[in-house]
Amino acid sequence: MKSAARAIVLCASVTLPVALVFGQGMTWDSKITSNGHEMVTHTYYVPKKIKTVGDTSGDFTIIRIDQEKIYNVQTKDKTYSVMTFAELEQMGKQMNAQMEQVQKQMKDMPEEQRKMMEKMLGNKMPGAADAKIEVSNTGEKKTISGFSCTKFVVKRDGKEELTLWVTPDIKAFAAMRQDLTEQTKRMASMTPGGLKGIVEAMQKIEGFPIETEMGTMMTSTVTKVEMKTVGASEFEVPAGYTKVDSKLLNKKPK
Repeated sequence: MKSAARAIVLCASVTLPVALVFGQGMTWDSKITSNGHEMVTHTYYVPKKIKTVGDTSGDFTIIRIDQEKIYNVQTKDKTYSVMTFAELEQMGKQMNAQMEQVQKQMKDMPEEQRKMMEKMLGNKMPGAADAKIEVSNTGEKKTISGFSCTKFVVKRDGKEELTLWVTPDIKAFAAMRQDLTEQTKRMASMTPGGLKGIVEAMQKIEGFPIETEMGTMMTSTVTKVEMKTVGASEFEVPAGYTKVDSKLLNKKPK
């Protein structure tokens, strides 16, 4: 699973109580630009449940925080696979162990080759998790997708890693923050290196990031938000789909 920063936004009318907002649910579109390519994702949210649909393939991912499971659904093949949060965390431990072995092997490499490897691996190296993470409010402001946003910068050992444009105007965010925090922590656990530090840094920022920039690698911007009833069936695998083993778990087909 490729780790990608998805900007998630919730728009709630200040005239509606939070309980009513969550009872209805909400959906939003995000435009993601990466390596010159653009894609749009459509996301559904109700407490403890998140679903994200790709704009071209129609494949989708369901994150069931209440079940501690992630479902990846392929609509063309009518198949789906399931991973538990615990399995993701175990994968992260195994990947870190592999990276530690690579790091030991790098000690015997010629200096030029070693530096090249270090540059390629970047924050995936085991020691990256111990890097100094700093969050700063630049005070710069602009309007994105109708929201008044303030610019925050996240740095690792003095080097800029993320730029976030954050709004305080999403009144429902405080109530759903726990859900998003739990989900991002679990997803970060499968990534070697210092993503955990970045996730923890973002939690220190008051307000919701409408736009997230990862240098020149990726930009994610919320473009449309709707308050609407989201049925329970949106967070279930469709009837008639066949369960298959997750490729990420390296299981052999039965």
